[in-house]
Amino acid sequence: MKKNHLNLISKFVLSLFIITAITTFNNEIKAQSTQKDVSVTIYNSNLGVIKDTREVKLTKGINQLNITDVASSVYPSSVLIKIPTAEVIEQNYQYDLVSINKILNKYIDQEVTIKMENNNIITGKLLNAGSQVVLQKDDGGLIMLPDVSKSQISVPKLPENFITRPTLVWTIKANKTEDQTAELTYHTSGLNWNAEYVAELDPSDKKMNISAWVTLKNTSGTTYNNAKVKLIAGDINQVSNSGYNDEYRLLTRKTTMDLEMADEETGFAEKEFFEYHLYDLGRRTTIKNNENKQLALFDAKDVPVKKILSVNTTLSPYTQNKELNANVSIKFKNSKENNLGMPFPKGKIRMNKSDGTSTEFIGEDMINHTPKDEEIILNIGKAFDVKLDATTIERKKINNKTEEVEIEFKLRNRKSSEDVEVVFNCPIGYSYFNNWKILKLDYKWTKKNANTITFSVPVKKDSEVTFTLKAQFTNK
Repeated sequence: MKKNHLNLISKFVLSLFIITAITTFNNEIKAQSTQKDVSVTIYNSNLGVIKDTREVKLTKGINQLNITDVASSVYPSSVLIKIPTAEVIEQNYQYDLVSINKILNKYIDQEVTIKMENNNIITGKLLNAGSQVVLQKDDGGLIMLPDVSKSQISVPKLPENFITRPTLVWTIKANKTEDQTAELTYHTSGLNWNAEYVAELDPSDKKMNISAWVTLKNTSGTTYNNAKVKLIAGDINQVSNSGYNDEYRLLTRKTTMDLEMADEETGFAEKEFFEYHLYDLGRRTTIKNNENKQLALFDAKDVPVKKILSVNTTLSPYTQNKELNANVSIKFKNSKENNLGMPFPKGKIRMNKSDGTSTEFIGEDMINHTPKDEEIILNIGKAFDVKLDATTIERKKINNKTEEVEIEFKLRNRKSSEDVEVVFNCPIGYSYFNNWKILKLDYKWTKKNANTITFSVPVKKDSEVTFTLKAQFTNK
């Protein structure tokens, strides 16, 4: 009786153990999650920070939670998950993605079937894998195929531990069975943004209209649906992450352009943030994988500008003979009084102007991050009709330490309807002479810095001006 009783107890304990094991196993495979919310903060340095809120169904005990719809360019060490009433025991990032070579390498010394281009079927033990394949027949003979690029190779099944998408895997211990909110945060490459500006000059070249756009670029390997979007403008310091899963990052093969206009209620709100600037989009948007998306940043009308013609010519005691066209620049101040006053993120400004019948492109330039109340100078191009000849007409050695040089400038304005004024920027171009002074110049000049002078020369339409500059260079 006692023996039968002990047998019953043993069977009960064994059954309980099996049930517990099965329950634990089931818990490990049936934990599910549903995305409730996602926020994307994008930096203009190929970095995105993702905040992903999930509704997680956990069962009391050990659970395994797999999440596949994350960026394939994720930095694994940046991943953090928080579940209020559960304990995260282990975290893994699985990225051994399926590929032909990886599958075939798993089938070395196993039988595979190859359907050749002529439909012949070859079966044998696989001895190597690649563009060239060697099979061993049952009788020990070898079949060597120098090119299998147009052949079809069949294997019985997908090897274990292969996945089709990068996957984040957690082992989680739950205190009770319930739905819980999990907060997932991670960093990823493949997210970037930059500002682009389109401006149009008025007929007088004294005012412009300018529109600013933000271009979001997503090659991170996943889509962010109905996301809350923030942008950080500024140069943040980052430690190189070149060792992270570079092999598995998705490359952009095809991009689409999605243009979106934004009004005041749904555009970007800007504010200072630490030593940077933060732009918060006032509505949600979807950022698709392999997509370029454009969003309106701001528009400004009737911004006062100044067109500047300038030449850069070096002053030195050595002979120079040069001919050059004047540079054309557009200068404006980023101030509230000029209908601006919003920080300009770094980006490209394209300048246009109407010829009376249509608007034409006239030049572009890159700007750095520019705060409000700062001046912006755009290098637009070269003046076709304004040219300068600079020729050294005399060089005189005064003593072993001092030399004098006289340079003749011929400035020509071939415009038929416009007087111009050209700004000269003249750096001192020879470091051996540590002292210099201007002996003769018909125009008032100023010292721009320790080794540069600047002055302006007016030229009437369809005329030219000739003048000389005499300078002394001394090595003390």
